[in-house]
Amino acid sequence: YQPGAYNMNALATVTQALIAAGGIDTVGSMRNIQVKRHGKLIQTIDLYDILVSGDNHSDIRLQSGDTVFVPAKEGEFTVNGKIKRPDIYELKNNP
Repeated sequence: YQPGAYNMNALATVTQALIAAGGIDTVGSMRNIQVKRHGKLIQTIDLYDILVSGDNHSDIRLQSGDTVFVPAKEGEFTVNGKIKRPDIYELKNNP
């Protein structure tokens, strides 16, 4: 919600940086969060892995000068009715 530069603790992870920035806007992707270091992509994070299954192996520690980039969603769908998790879900882009 609040893009910009943030000073983070030396042990901060990507998810902690996202929380410090107020989370992800409704147009931002939760499936393609990119961490760039010196202009090169070093990690892509799918927050669904963390939120649904608790798999946080991709939630790396940030280093000085890292950029966390949240691109726009590429597609989404809505699930309604008598199901466990009715919601709006983002499609995962599989090249």
